[in-house]
Amino acid sequence: MDPAQQDPQASRPFTDCIQLAACAADEVLPMTPELPADVFTACLTSPIEMALRFFALRNPLPSNPTRSGVPHLDNVMQLPGDLKDRRTPLGELNWIFTAVTDTIAWTTFPRDIFRRLFRQDLMVAALFRNFLLAERIMRNYHCTPQSYPPLPPSHNHPLWNSWDLAVDSCLAQLPQLRAAEEQRLASQQDTGPGGSQTSEAPGPYQYVPSSFFGDHLTAFQVWLTRGAALSKTVTDETVSQGDLGSATSA
Repeated sequence: MDPAQQDPQASRPFTDCIQLAACAADEVLPMTPELPADVFTACLTSPIEMALRFFALRNPLPSNPTRSGVPHLDNVMQLPGDLKDRRTPLGELNWIFTAVTDTIAWTTFPRDIFRRLFRQDLMVAALFRNFLLAERIMRNYHCTPQSYPPLPPSHNHPLWNSWDLAVDSCLAQLPQLRAAEEQRLASQQDTGPGGSQTSEAPGPYQYVPSSFFGDHLTAFQVWLTRGAALSKTVTDETVSQGDLGSATSA
């Protein structure tokens, strides 16, 4: 007798599996010197680094490392901070990235898929948050990442614009942050071990936190107070879900 007829589960061995692929069968992976050799894996394992690199490559301004506020590709990779410390630039960007990708998934995917992929296992949730970034970047190079279970496209979600704004605001402080770090190192060298520095120097530059969460809380408050909560239009519902999802991650 056929084993599939004896065991109902034998005919569905891969029903609950999760599969991710970089592109479709008829597509060619991107090959460019500005990106890692394996762009898809880099997005899954180093999402913030890839997001910063992608932002710098798409920036329409000239990549002049001496011009204040213009993110040069080499300098972008030197953004200070710790991914696990929200008070630092890298840590805050990581926190915002989590909020943005969670909200994109919540407003785009079916509820059962969202709960399965983003609320049952922390590692799976992180992997699929990074997959959303991979889809956005890979589609820019004419590749369409594939997944099982299949997911609707999210690379053009409006919240990606909010992410770009948060990255831009952070990178605008990069020249001051680097200058402060260089000043600190120079001060340590001038002072020497056991010495004291007598000359007065300006205080170190303090990183200004992003207004991302505050802006979305304000937007959600305005949406409530202006009576839009009573609206049943698709546009209002989508906006409210996006603001609420970002606000609850604040």
